[in-house]
Amino acid sequence: MPRSTLPAAGQSQPRGLSLMSPVFPSPRQMEWSDYVRVEARLQSWMLNVVSEPCVEKCWESLKVHCQMIVHKKALRDNRIELVRASWKELTISISDVTLSDEGQYTCSLFTMPVKTSKAFLTVLGVPAKPEITGLSRPAQEGEDVTLTCTTSGSKPAANIRWFRNDKEVQGQKEVNATGRSFTVRSNVRLKVDRKDDGAAYTCVVEHIALGSLPHQVTEVLEVHYPPQVQIVHSVIVPQEGQYFKLECVSKGNPLPEPVLWTKDGGELPDVERMIVEGRDLIITTLNKTDNGTYRCEASNQLGTNRDEFTLYVYGVMYSLIVPSSRSEQTRHPLATLSPRVLL
Repeated sequence: MPRSTLPAAGQSQPRGLSLMSPVFPSPRQMEWSDYVRVEARLQSWMLNVVSEPCVEKCWESLKVHCQMIVHKKALRDNRIELVRASWKELTISISDVTLSDEGQYTCSLFTMPVKTSKAFLTVLGVPAKPEITGLSRPAQEGEDVTLTCTTSGSKPAANIRWFRNDKEVQGQKEVNATGRSFTVRSNVRLKVDRKDDGAAYTCVVEHIALGSLPHQVTEVLEVHYPPQVQIVHSVIVPQEGQYFKLECVSKGNPLPEPVLWTKDGGELPDVERMIVEGRDLIITTLNKTDNGTYRCEASNQLGTNRDEFTLYVYGVMYSLIVPSSRSEQTRHPLATLSPRVLL
């Protein structure tokens, strides 16, 4: 017995189904053939009974009748319409195909003896677009979070896959029957940390009715975490008279703003030379009085963090370098002064 498959009615789903059979007697058993015509989406499904021709008066005299029957009931439904009737074929159309239209269809040709042929129609339930729940607010670092992806209306049950950015992760699948279709859920459980902030979790729903175009939905995690602070400097040996900058690199969500600079546990002593620009502390001209411990402190709603840097400013002196040989005196007739660092 032939079988045919098509999606049920719904958003962007097929609107009609056609059944076609001839209405003439045959000296042999009828043979059914079915085919699907696709125009963007499935438009119709037709059954065709192939037999030998008979005279037109068979139809006109009403001595021969063809009746389509499904589930042992004659087709009586406002959605069913007689599209074409002739001595060669009888065609009906079913609009707004639903899962309840699935079943065995029988065409009976009331001759002596009665001729019948059957075909089974399988209707696919197209899964609804998925939804991800479990992210009603930003998560906090260390919190246990469960992401749930749900899709309903599929037949057979849809398959769900999870991806973190571009890498697949495993979820726990749950399938529940709801009438003729299925509701499918998949859970991903994780303990979030700051590395998850900005990570994209994508739920992909695969199903035979969707072909190569699966449904998918993406949620981007927002994770709140306390500040992380580090002081960065570029000068290895700070010397008197130099320009010097300390950069306070602070990361956190929400972003800690502004940062607080202190020296030896108190305020900056020389605001004319010690300038705070954003997160940077700039000392325009170093001197020995700048020696000490500098602290950068950053805060947000989740906490406070800090880092320290101990500054030691080296002095500079000039020493006399005298050539030690006659050849060096020839090459270097004059003595030179070279700066040396005083510890």
